[in-house]
Amino acid sequence: MGAGIGAGIFSSPKEAFNKMERIQTIEPTAANFEPVYREWKALLQKQLKNQ
Repeated sequence: MGAGIGAGIFSSPKEAFNKMERIQTIEPTAANFEPVYREWKALLQKQLKNQ
């Protein structure tokens, strides 16, 4: 949708997103974030060491 807005296919964000429907809501919890955060942090530390 964002690319369509940038390419001029849609005249505005409102036009691009007006027919979208929510199909699911996922509430964030520590259980969702913790594994991903640990992986991100390990990758960041690896990159910082390689500079």
